[in-house]
Parts: sequence; C-alpha cells; structure tokens
Amino acid sequence: MNFQQTHPNLKAFLFFILVLICGLFSMVLALYFEKILPSNNENIIIDSYPTESLRASMIDFTHREQANLNEKSSLSGSLVPQTTASISLISLINEDMVTIEVNENGNFLIEEINPGEYEMIIIPSTKSGLTTKTVDVLSIQAGISKEIGVIELQE
Repeated sequence: MNFQQTHPNLKAFLFFILVLICGLFSMVLALYFEKILPSNNENIIIDSYPTESLRASMIDFTHREQANLNEKSSLSGSLVPQTTASISLISLINEDMVTIEVNENGNFLIEEINPGEYEMIIIPSTKSGLTTKTVDVLSIQAGISKEIGVIELQE
C-alpha cells in the first residue's frame, strides 16, 4: 500500500489548513491596519520617505463628493443669429427637463441644474426660419457655472 491509499484525504486536509492560515493572517493584518489607519473618516497624514518635509494628506473624499452632489450649477451661452428661441435641457439619467426662453439679445442662462449629463435642444421661433439644433452630451459638474459660448443656428 502506498501513502496516497492510506491517507486519501490528506490533500484536502492540507488545503483546508492552508486556507485557514491565510484567513487568520488576513484577520491579523486587518486588526493591525485598523489600529494604524483610522476607520472613522479622520484625516490621515503620511510621512513620505526619505524626507520629513514631504507629506500627503488624505481627507474624506466620499463625504466631499456627496456634499458636492447637492450643489446646483448653471449653464449660459448665446445664439447667433440673435433670435427668440426655446431651449430645453434634458437629463440623460432620469429624463428630467427644464425649458427656458432666450432673451432678445440671444443670451440664455439656465440656473439650479443638478450635476449630470444633459442634451440641449434649441428650438428657434418659426418666424426666424432657423432650424432646430441639438447639442449632445453636456456634462454639468456640481457647483460650477458652465459657459458654452456662442451656438450658431442654421437656416
């Protein structure tokens, strides 16, 4: 009789022991790093090697991003030629839509916009003889006023 016949489950047993050791090692590392690195979103200061003067500061970016998502933005620009028109801004995420009228100088300002991706549709007055224009995928960032410049309309 050879060794494998007398100990048929030895490979499975050794694999189990190896997995157990790896699991225990992972737990020890987790406990070690939990003591070194704060887990309650505190600021972390890391001293760079080899000089003491170089430092990196890590803050709670998740909290900052969530706060920024609540900040509204604005979008402005103008139309050439100057004409009366309606502008609709449509969210690509949830299809919310806001529509405004362009002023007599062809300028527009859309305020209180949630951050996200939008499509803008410009519908000139029928008297102008100009065609509808679509501006694909405008990216609006939280708390930032976006100036898209002059949009040229075609006949």
